[in-house]
Amino acid sequence: MKGVFKNSDGTVKLGMTLAFTSVITFVLFFFFLRGFLTFDTSSNNNNNIVIQGKNNKASTTTISLCNDCSFSFINSSITAVTNGTIDIKDIMNLNKVNIQSISFSIDNTSLAQVSQSGSTEIVNTGNQSGTVTLTASFQDKSESLQINIDANASVYYAYEKEYYYLDLSKNETPILYSYPYGSNTSDVTYSVSDKKYLGVDKKGKVTARKQIGTYQLVATGSNGASTSTNIIVVNNKITTKILEDDTYKEYDEYHISESKDLSLNITFEDNNHDEYTGVNVANDIQNNGGVSASVEYVGNGKSYKSYDFTIHVSVSGSGYSLIKFSLPDGSIKYLKLIN
Repeated sequence: MKGVFKNSDGTVKLGMTLAFTSVITFVLFFFFLRGFLTFDTSSNNNNNIVIQGKNNKASTTTISLCNDCSFSFINSSITAVTNGTIDIKDIMNLNKVNIQSISFSIDNTSLAQVSQSGSTEIVNTGNQSGTVTLTASFQDKSESLQINIDANASVYYAYEKEYYYLDLSKNETPILYSYPYGSNTSDVTYSVSDKKYLGVDKKGKVTARKQIGTYQLVATGSNGASTSTNIIVVNNKITTKILEDDTYKEYDEYHISESKDLSLNITFEDNNHDEYTGVNVANDIQNNGGVSASVEYVGNGKSYKSYDFTIHVSVSGSGYSLIKFSLPDGSIKYLKLIN
């Protein structure tokens, strides 16, 4: 080794000595590091990735998938107009998932494209007819929707609700939808059945004026297609709640698929402080098709403004039952049971 590290005159070979020292240092460091760190894979599964130090004092990082997150398209396929815009939130069911966390793609971008608009994602259809598939992906889940783009599709309209309840001197803008998807309501004009008692502006906002009663709001597109809804002006609003899972929940429409008894609670405002002694439901039930109902008074609730009923519902096929509740001042409320 003397000839390796020293010259013949006894002086040290500096270059060789430094190289040897570096190699020894690297080898010792490698074995030290290998003994200090290890990857614990014993706790790994499909949902978690855990990385930790051998001595348990090192920090632990866990990456978890959201097992109870869910999302789906409302329909398996929809029809859309050309040159239209579809808000994806309107065609999806989301549970514990933000739409901005979902990745969207379309298989044929010459017919339609996905883009971000503010806090949502939209589909922009092109000017040609055709069919595309919209795919939504989040973590290990994915869902698909078929969009049929039709350049010759006829636009039509529908209000979200059949009945809207409006206090005297108040206003509201009933929600109007246009179909097929991608169309809009920008060319719609509005009218009412009685201008004396119900006003409407260019955007479809209605205002109750002088008298309680039931009036019609009509929306008409430039293509002649129209739809209508009922505006019920009341002096005292009535609320209908059905018992579900030990909790009373408010309903205007209730879907029922089998014969059963429903527990119903009714409350109402008393703006005139008349202290009404009852809510009238006698002979105010319209049974249609395979659904029929009768109402039995159970007793007062927590105050004179609260009443409990049992609704006996018989279901033998598709149809509906429309129950009308009314107060002495003429204020009314409908509850529709649908199969």
